[in-house]
Amino acid sequence: MRPEDTFAAAALLLQARRSGQGLSGLPEAWTPENTIEAYVVQDAVMREIGPVGGWKVGARGPEAEPNCAPLPRSLIFAQGEALPAALLRLRGVEAEIGFMLGADLPPRAAPYGIDEIAGYIESVHPTLEIVESRYLDFRQVAPFSVLADSNSNGALIVGPAVPAQSREAYGRLGVSLTFDGAEKIAAIGGNPAVDLLRLLTWLANHCAARCGGLRRGEMVTTGSHTGMLFAAPGTQAEATFAALGGVAVSL
Repeated sequence: MRPEDTFAAAALLLQARRSGQGLSGLPEAWTPENTIEAYVVQDAVMREIGPVGGWKVGARGPEAEPNCAPLPRSLIFAQGEALPAALLRLRGVEAEIGFMLGADLPPRAAPYGIDEIAGYIESVHPTLEIVESRYLDFRQVAPFSVLADSNSNGALIVGPAVPAQSREAYGRLGVSLTFDGAEKIAAIGGNPAVDLLRLLTWLANHCAARCGGLRRGEMVTTGSHTGMLFAAPGTQAEATFAALGGVAVSL
């Protein structure tokens, strides 16, 4: 993509955010063809809606290359805070595990390693990601266009802090997701990436190379343990993780 195409794609996505009018897709000339181009569009959007308050990172399998998107601080909510109505068009819900960083992770010559990253986790949180898209139907849009659109992030709801667990524990925690008290899904583990600290380590090195590194106080959420479920208006959604506790939000 030419620089002007990047800015044009970002402008369309920003217009869709502000107007609430979804896009059928990006024009062919403005459609990212790889992750690098998608991240450049993310950067342009984030310059308008930032500052960054956290990140989402995930992978389709334990060996798959992760991908990520920055989360604006304005779209990260503590449990109990009301969500703006504009974020509740799709009401997609995912139960995830989030990590609060306790230190800056700046660029450096040597890459960050998993054991080292574990020591930088200040706290762990049950989270709910609310899925939103600037497209009319993100399932019908090219994957790199979805990635450019913050990977369909609408909001992140952060539950209470708990101490860090062992690296292996995160891949086998029990989780349930309920709507209005009715259990919709229960699973053990469930995150396709399995090793959440691999994701966090990849993100630390990715951000060190691209954007100055992760920062203390940022929240990193690491992909769904329940898949995505869509809720009706007014639903009370709650995710509960064994050993981590629960987080709830009214939709």
